[in-house]
Amino acid sequence: MRRLLPALAALTIVPAAAPAAAAPTSPAPARAFAGKTAAGTPITLDVTGKRAAVRSSVAMACIKTGGSSGTKAGIELFQPTGAFALTGTDQKLSQQNPSAVLGGRTVTINYHVEAVRKDRAISGRLSMNYSTSDYDVFTMSNTITVCDGSAAFTARRR
Repeated sequence: MRRLLPALAALTIVPAAAPAAAAPTSPAPARAFAGKTAAGTPITLDVTGKRAAVRSSVAMACIKTGGSSGTKAGIELFQPTGAFALTGTDQKLSQQNPSAVLGGRTVTINYHVEAVRKDRAISGRLSMNYSTSDYDVFTMSNTITVCDGSAAFTARRR
């Protein structure tokens, strides 16, 4: 009996301490960086560790070839859902988003980010591109639209 009571007491203390040890730790808060692109549009980067989520806009130029040639230009939001490493190398992410230049048409946008962090500043280059192909049954021709844009940026910690 003398050995049983301390053993039972130890078993009741361990489960009470286990939830405190198993409590999840909250992730490190994101640090915000803000700045401007070379074109003067605002850019924000939410940095967590060595990765950054980027939000900005990029001036785009679109060229049509084929059936009816022409050009278009406009501003596209640069808001990919992923985060990019701050290594200075070109990192790519492709996802489907609506295009403002093409009137809300959903296209696969290829996002590229080259960014490096030096002290309290992040600098680099954003670029994005996409293309579409349309077949006109009346003229029996194919029209390809290619859109491309890029911007250099610098952002400082808020």
